[in-house]
Amino acid sequence: MQPGRRGRERLTQPAMLGGRGRHQAAEPVTAMDSGQAAGGECRHEAAYYDGPKDYLPAVLPFIQEGLAAAEPVLAIVPPPAAELLETGLNGQGRGLTFADMGKLGRNPGRIISAVWDFIGRHPGRNVRVLGESVWLARSAAEVRETVRHEALINMAFAATPVTVLCP
Repeated sequence: MQPGRRGRERLTQPAMLGGRGRHQAAEPVTAMDSGQAAGGECRHEAAYYDGPKDYLPAVLPFIQEGLAAAEPVLAIVPPPAAELLETGLNGQGRGLTFADMGKLGRNPGRIISAVWDFIGRHPGRNVRVLGESVWLARSAAEVRETVRHEALINMAFAATPVTVLCP
């Protein structure tokens, strides 16, 4: 993100673990931007950040806004990110469900099923999903599958009241 710009930023797991690899985008990617979910209720955004200091400012408002609106929130993140979120929420995470992306995301195809299960537990309600599916330990093949998964999110949830943020 350019200096002085506001908006969501993205911090990848490599950056969280002290690695490099800054990701930049002019604006968040949304379902409308992608054209994949046009006409539906799904909103799919990317959050860009640069290092651990930027992680919470990039994703915590998404969770806090959902909780304040009494929306169920699912955070599918690796354990280091879950720890940062729990610390950042300072005990204010009632209504937030965690899932370990390190386990669930071993096969990116299982992620969409897990989101459907979460949506099914909250019928008729808008839900929020924070899903961090790429991190340093991912192999090249896993990253390719994750890219496919990101594209499928828009189609899978096109007519579903879900807001997805992928850091």
